[in-house]
Amino acid sequence: MTAAVTLQQNRTKEGSRVKSKVVAFVAGLLMAAGLAYATEVELRPDHPETYVVQSGDTLWDISAKFLLSPWLWPKLWQANPQIENPHLIYPGDELRLVWVNDPTTGEATPTLVKDRDTTTRIVKLGPKVRVSESKAAIPTISLKTIQPWLLYEQLVSNEDLEKLPYIVGSNEKTSRAAAKQTLYARSPNGRLPASSELYGIYRRGDEIRDPETDDRLGYKVLLVGVASGTPVGGFIRLELTESKFETRAGDLIMPIMDSEDLPIYFQPRNPDNRVKGYLLHAVNEGRYAGKLDVVAINLGKVNKIQPGHVLAIFRPGAEIYDNPPETPSYKEDSSMLERLMIDFEGNKSVRLPDERIGELMVFKSYDHVSYALIMRADKPATVLDIVTNP
Repeated sequence: MTAAVTLQQNRTKEGSRVKSKVVAFVAGLLMAAGLAYATEVELRPDHPETYVVQSGDTLWDISAKFLLSPWLWPKLWQANPQIENPHLIYPGDELRLVWVNDPTTGEATPTLVKDRDTTTRIVKLGPKVRVSESKAAIPTISLKTIQPWLLYEQLVSNEDLEKLPYIVGSNEKTSRAAAKQTLYARSPNGRLPASSELYGIYRRGDEIRDPETDDRLGYKVLLVGVASGTPVGGFIRLELTESKFETRAGDLIMPIMDSEDLPIYFQPRNPDNRVKGYLLHAVNEGRYAGKLDVVAINLGKVNKIQPGHVLAIFRPGAEIYDNPPETPSYKEDSSMLERLMIDFEGNKSVRLPDERIGELMVFKSYDHVSYALIMRADKPATVLDIVTNP
C-alpha cells in the first residue's frame, strides 16, 4: 500500500529551520473529562516530501510515514477548523503539512490540509471537501484485518450466556449438521426475532479470568457457522448457509452485525483516564503476537476503554535475586526450596525496568475485556504483557 501527501514547511520560519517537535494538548473528549495530558507530536526525520493518497491506504499507514507516533494524526486535523469531516480522505487527495500560528499560544503548530490539485499553491487552511460515497473513504486501519471480529462475537459474558438462544436439533434427528441443513433453536426467555435475521452459530470455549483478581470475565466463543433464522411456532428455524465446523445441539446463536454498518473510522486517542491492564491472549492462539495480530486485554467499558483508544505495550521487568557475592539469578529459575531459603535469609529481589515494545489500538469493547490490533511490535508480545497509556 502506498500513500501520498505533500509535506511543506513554512520557509519563512527562522533560517528555514524545520521544526520537528511541537507540544499539543489533548482536546475533545479529554478536555470534556477535565484532563489535559501533554502530548508531543514528533515528525519523522526522514519523512517524504510528497504523497498522493491511493486506494488501499489507511490513515494509520499514511501517518506512520511522517509521524513517529501515528495515533497523534488527529491533532494535525484538529488544528484546522475549516475541515468539516477531517477523517474523510479519499484516493486522489493530496495532503499537505503546513505550519500555522496558534491564536491562543502564538506557537507554530503543524496543520494537515488536503487539495486534489497538485499544482495549486496553498493559500488557505481549509480546501473544499469533495463529495464522495463513504465506502470510498480511507479507513483508519485495515478493515479486512479486523472485519471478522467486528461482524462476529468473540466473547460472551456470564450473564448473557444464560440468555442466548441455543440449537435443540433437527427433524432429521442428526446430532451434527453442516451447510444447507435445517436446524431449530430455542430462546430461554421465549423471545423470538420479529423477522428473518442472519445469525452466527457459536460454541462455548475457554473461560477467561482476570490475571490479577482471578475474577471470571466471560467465555471465548468459537464461530462454527452462519445461518438465516426465521421465527416458526415458538422456535427459530435456521437454514445453514455456511459451515466452518459441524454444528451441534447446544451451540449458541447470536445476530450478526450488518456489514454495511461497519465503522471505517476510529478516532485514535489516549484513554481519558489512567489505565493499566494485561494482555490476556492472542486470538490466533499462538504464544506470541506481532504487528497486525488481534489480542484481548483485561480492560473494557467499566475502565472507560472505547474503540480507538491507543495503549502502549510493555514487557514486565524480570525479577532477580541479587545477593553479592553470589551470582544474580532469575526468581523464576529458582526452586521452591531455594526461594524459601532466600526469603528466610532476608535476601530481597530486584525488578528490572519495564520495557516498551509496541502499541495497540482497541477496536471492540465489552464490559471487562477489549479486542485490539497491534499496530507496532519491536518484539513479540505475549500473555501478561502490560498495557497502559502511551
